[in-house]
Amino acid sequence: MAHRYAVLLDRSNSESRPVGLAIEHAGGVIVDLPAEYGVPVEHKGEYRVLQPNFGEVVYRPGDPGYLDQVLVDLFWGFAIGKTGVLAELTPQSFRRLRIEVLSGGTRSGTYAARRPAARPYAPAAAVNMDDLMTAHKNDLALVA
Repeated sequence: MAHRYAVLLDRSNSESRPVGLAIEHAGGVIVDLPAEYGVPVEHKGEYRVLQPNFGEVVYRPGDPGYLDQVLVDLFWGFAIGKTGVLAELTPQSFRRLRIEVLSGGTRSGTYAARRPAARPYAPAAAVNMDDLMTAHKNDLALVA
């Protein structure tokens, strides 16, 4: 299954810099933003939209228009930047996309050894989706 995503830009300043991502998955939409914005991490409820003819359309997780409805819901504070599709959503593809979007580009190559951090990053053998939500940019180790 392909997973659509959108880069969220902060509209509160003149720079409109990328601050997060919204990524669809089978169970809903993951919204990866700093906690200071107060936005729920996962959106998985129904969206009921009233049409001009007073008919109602219901969008549920997995429906083609569900990500679009979440983005409309987030428009109060965020503009939509780049959009795209991930072939698969794994912890690795999520981290790669996050680094690319939030730091301005992917990094690859050989890096000099550095002092170990006070709390070394040691990924678990199997990472579940909840672990994706709690990772912070500073916790991620860049590996060649």
